[in-house]
Amino acid sequence: MNKRRNLSVEEKLDVLKKYDELPKMSQRQAACKLNVSQSLLGRMLKSRQEIEGNALENVNSNRKRKRAGKEENVEEALKQWFTKVREKDARVAGPLLRQKAEDLAKKMGKDDFVATEGWFHQWKKRENISFVKPHGEQGEADQVAARTWINSEWPSLIAKYPPSCVFNADETGLYFRALPEHTYAFKNEKTRGTKTSKERLTILCCASMDGEKRKLLAIDDDSLTSIDDTDEDEDYTPKIKNANFIIEESSDSSNCEVGSDVEILNLDDNITYILPSPVKPSSSIRKTRNKVVDYQNKPRSRRNIFPNTISHDITPNQKHLLAQPLSEELNVSVENLNVSDNNTTVVDEFNFVEPVWSTSTNFTLSTPPFTHLEGPTDETDIIIECTPFSIFKLLITNEIIDHITFHTNFYSRQIYQQKGKIYEPTTFDEMSLFIGINILMGIKKQCSYRDYWSSALDLNDAYISSLMPVNSWLLSHLHVNDNSAMPKKGDKHYDKLHRIRPFLDFILKNSQRLYNPNKIIAIDESMIKFKGRHSAKQYLPKKPIKRGYKVWALADKNGYLWNFEIYTGKSGDLAEKNLGARVIKQLSQPLQNKNHHLYFDNYFTSYPLMTFLKSKNIHACGTVNMTRKYLPTLKLDKELKTGEYDWRVDQYSTSIVKWKDKRTVSLLSNFHDPKNEETVQ
Repeated sequence: MNKRRNLSVEEKLDVLKKYDELPKMSQRQAACKLNVSQSLLGRMLKSRQEIEGNALENVNSNRKRKRAGKEENVEEALKQWFTKVREKDARVAGPLLRQKAEDLAKKMGKDDFVATEGWFHQWKKRENISFVKPHGEQGEADQVAARTWINSEWPSLIAKYPPSCVFNADETGLYFRALPEHTYAFKNEKTRGTKTSKERLTILCCASMDGEKRKLLAIDDDSLTSIDDTDEDEDYTPKIKNANFIIEESSDSSNCEVGSDVEILNLDDNITYILPSPVKPSSSIRKTRNKVVDYQNKPRSRRNIFPNTISHDITPNQKHLLAQPLSEELNVSVENLNVSDNNTTVVDEFNFVEPVWSTSTNFTLSTPPFTHLEGPTDETDIIIECTPFSIFKLLITNEIIDHITFHTNFYSRQIYQQKGKIYEPTTFDEMSLFIGINILMGIKKQCSYRDYWSSALDLNDAYISSLMPVNSWLLSHLHVNDNSAMPKKGDKHYDKLHRIRPFLDFILKNSQRLYNPNKIIAIDESMIKFKGRHSAKQYLPKKPIKRGYKVWALADKNGYLWNFEIYTGKSGDLAEKNLGARVIKQLSQPLQNKNHHLYFDNYFTSYPLMTFLKSKNIHACGTVNMTRKYLPTLKLDKELKTGEYDWRVDQYSTSIVKWKDKRTVSLLSNFHDPKNEETVQ
């Protein structure tokens, strides 16, 4: 029996536990029964408090000897810093820890210390630190409120239902095209990585308290169960007649009968609602076996969860505040200059005539000169000194800040009155300060906005944190429009951007008021990066920014954005026809009869559009797809040599040119002469 051996912390704890269970005997007899030497057992009993303390301090339980690193003071300081950071649930990676160790060493006067990979590995091993991936969303929950609710509310609620009638549902993401991160390969084989697919399905998982699992439900943007911040509750189901509000407890129910009422607890308002059961009798379930159902073209309906109004939260004295017209308090007028939703149809009084293409040279082109004013307007003369702030104030005027301040107060007043709290309205100066802080945060970037108010010296921003508290209510109550005036889905005036529409109108009005565009202008699409969830978000796989908001933009030669429209997608289940032509007509409408030269790409270009623009004295040119209607047949690509071109012209002097470089380029223009040749490099 080998009695002289080293024990790990875990083994020492096991020996001490077994020693406590032994009957009263001498240390020599106990050492024999525990298979350790008497001297080792004696040392363990003397240092018992230290051994048990190491187990509680997250020391490596497999460690047999306590070995110190090359710089014990640096390691101890790094451990204390790491402990404080992890108490705040911050995520820390290896490079940050190594850099922090070197910074701490320099503060201690040890400039020659280098946090090598080997030292870092041994330090992690000594301190029992591992690299893990956090799972779930528990860190976002209010733990104190959750424990209070479980101890006070949950027992009385669960007593009324059997476990089979209590369900929990949550969503998760399924990246169905994602490949494994690792693969088996030959040792001498060179592996090449590919881009990871981001295509995903949102899956709803539901299970009862007794373990019964329901079928997984895939959710998309148009699904019955999709949720969007722009939706109102009443958009999800037909109106519920005679809905009862149960403030106290509902009637007891011993089992889940099909077709009976269901009790739903709204945790936010602590209100219980009684609604008809969504479970239908088996006899009324529609059978689809051996039957093809066209779900793509099937009209969808939405179920509502809660009733439309909560009348018990609004007193008769408060109702006049919610119904009060905005015009009585807000003296701000918003002019909708060239702003319309996607359902807007640009009416053009234009009779289209099909073209007659030929190679005749007997045509004349008359392009009137451009005589309109260019550059900044007289509105900019008020600037005494041209600075970034003065230009900013021309676009974001006091009128806009007043508008935001009013609607923020209007929305906050509704929320606070419903909760019975006292509300102190914000002011113009406070709103200006809030906007300024957000601009400064865009310059001095942090991983999280809370880092500016962090207690850590390396993250805290003394200037920003001194201007406004971190939990300012403005962040959650900021509003630009009246939510109660939002048209419902299905209404012809429904606008997905209703919440920010006045702000967009202000910006567009000021942009056009301050500047006259150059003679040469262009229209194209642009992307605003956005990774959140919104029904107006677009996916363009060939763009550098693949996901976000798509913006139709009109800019001049100098890069000034003069007109724009945020694309919100198709309306209903029908795709919009001639979308490109509609965008061109709408954005260029204020510039008609001014002889601008307009350029765009083949997404927009068509022959009817060119003739329309010419009738409005807009000289347009763009690349064109030769499969468009009303275009002539030109030489094939293989028949053209590099530098050669083929052309046609119609009876209205609209010309089309097909030119061969490395690839063929087709152009359609209503003001260029195809006979003019120039040499380019």
